[in-house]
Amino acid sequence: MNSLDYQENGYLHLRQFFNAQELAPLESALRTFHNNWLKENNSAYQAGAINSAYISAKKYLPDGDRETLFHFMMSQKLTDMVKAILITTPVAEDLKTISKGIQTFNQNHLAINLSASLIAKD
Repeated sequence: MNSLDYQENGYLHLRQFFNAQELAPLESALRTFHNNWLKENNSAYQAGAINSAYISAKKYLPDGDRETLFHFMMSQKLTDMVKAILITTPVAEDLKTISKGIQTFNQNHLAINLSASLIAKD
């Protein structure tokens, strides 16, 4: 995986990142969603719609399948990959700068509070 691909293209195409066994439960849940979604949106689909919205809506996806979807999205493998990409992007650098600013503020605030406490004791 090369985070430069993400920075240049805005997406990554990772062949065989997940194996068939990892994808099987997700595929089943997505087929259930798609079949349920088609019941209300078949005419749009036949007209060429490619974006089926509300993938996690209860009316299209039963609880067990919704759980499968959310477990997949929060899987360690996927979150590790996302973290690896975000750590090297400009947004991550901005967040680090903001975090350092907050830490500095907190340290200065603590120093001011300590000074005020010492003055008040005198």
